[in-house]
Parts: sequence; C-alpha cells; structure tokens
Amino acid sequence: MYLRILILFLISLSLNAAEMVWDADSTKKVKKISDSEYQSVLDGYLNGLAKNPEKAFERGVEAEKHKHYESALYLYRLSASQNFLPAQHNLAYMYANNLGITKKDSESIKTKVSQAQVILSKLDYDIKDSNGVYSLQTFDAVKTFQKDIGGPQTGWVDQKLLDELKKSEIEADKQAEAILQATADFNAALKADKAGNYQEAARLYKLSADQGNASAQFNLGDMYKSGEGVQQDYQEAARLYKLSADQGNARAQVNLGQMYQNGLGVKQNDQEAARLFKLSADQGNTSAQNNLGMLYD
Repeated sequence: MYLRILILFLISLSLNAAEMVWDADSTKKVKKISDSEYQSVLDGYLNGLAKNPEKAFERGVEAEKHKHYESALYLYRLSASQNFLPAQHNLAYMYANNLGITKKDSESIKTKVSQAQVILSKLDYDIKDSNGVYSLQTFDAVKTFQKDIGGPQTGWVDQKLLDELKKSEIEADKQAEAILQATADFNAALKADKAGNYQEAARLYKLSADQGNASAQFNLGDMYKSGEGVQQDYQEAARLYKLSADQGNARAQVNLGQMYQNGLGVKQNDQEAARLFKLSADQGNTSAQNNLGMLYD
C-alpha cells in the first residue's frame, strides 16, 4: 500500500496525469495499476531522483506541504543520503516532530537518539540533549562525528551509527585507562628516580613513555643522554626527546635543539636547532631563548 501511495503522489507531481488522481483523504485512485507496473514506475522514477538530490528535496517539500509525510520522509532520506544539506535539516525536523513515523518507529528512534546523545556527550561533542529528541543540535553533532570517522555525513541516527559510536566509546575508555596507567607509572618512576633506583625508574618511565606520556618520554630521554640507569645512547635520547617535543614539551624541544646543534644522535643541523629553540622560547623557556640568541650571534 505504501509503495502505491508514494508512486501516486510522485506521479501526480511530475506528470500531472489526468487519469491518475491523488485523494488526500482516502488514498483512492481513479485507475487501477498492477503491482508490476507500480514497481516499474517506482524504479524508473527513483533512479532519476537518486541522481538529483535537489529534485528529490523539492519533491519532498511538496509531499510535506501536502502532509504526505511518509512520502516526504522517504524523499528527504533519498536526498540527504547524497549529502544535500537542506534535506538533512528537513529530515532532522521530521524526526524531531515524529512526522511520517509510526508510533512504534518513533519509540525505537527516540531510544536510539537518546543512546547516541549520551555517547556523543561522553566523547565531548557539542551536545547537551539526552532526552531522545532528534534536535538540530543532535543532527549537527552526529554529522561532526561522522566527519571525524571519515564516513558519509548524513546526520542520521540508526543502528549503524550507534555501532560506530559504541566502538568509539570503547576506544575512548581504553585511551582513558591508558592515560591513568601512564600517569601512575610516571609517578612511580619519579619516586624511584628520587630514591636513586635508576634502573627501576628507567623501566617505569618506559612503561609510561610507551603510552605517550610526554614527561616520561623527556625524562627517559635524559637518562639515555646521560647513561643513568641505562646504557648511554644518543640516538635513543633524540628519539625520545622528539616524541616529547612533538607533544609541545618545551624542555624536550630545547634539549633536542641542542642535540641538533651539536650533532649528537642526529645529523648536525643549525636550522632545525633554531626551529626547536624558537618553539621552546615561545613557551617562555629561558634556556631556549638564550640558545636561540647565541645561535644568531
């Protein structure tokens, strides 16, 4: 029945056929059409709209104007799937107002939207809603998330989106746990370092550094540079300094700059040394400011 209603409405818009009249009150038609004819017309018409999101959107607007909400919903989805922004906004509006959606579907959508809102908020997307209302803010947050994961930016909330959100949530939880563990390892390393237990400190710094802790990377770099607790290795010191410097650690930037200046563990390069000194100096590091000044004397 729904396919017939959709086809009749579409044909009435596109052909204005006299022998086929839309009855807004009863969905009756003047001329009977077989199922195969319906399917043939539908396939041909929708194939054309699938290549023209603007036209699909215009047909959706007409359908919504005549309160044929199921048809409008279908057409907006067709247009929105091709990243046509006006259709995406209208689709969000229809979801938010339960237009063209059955009560059962509405409850299902509200549950999915609420779940999506909670995860999006947890992932620090700009969203305050958690009530299951498919607002434009939710729509925009969904699109931003889809952009971040490199997927089609439809703004739709469906099971596929929820699966992607849950994967991202699990990954975020793992990262948070790793950060906590790295911090714990770093603090334990500091205690061992202070107590003069340098081998244990180096072991713990490495655990933390491997999880991306910039301070641990810097401290372990210092140990490899000096040979304290580990065998002296300028190349490894430079590698660790670079990992830390790339995260904005000013002390790592100045130390790595000095290694470039002196050719320790890296090929001597005054230009790279100057670049690193400047990065550190811009953060207020006085040692880097002095080194930068002497480099240009």
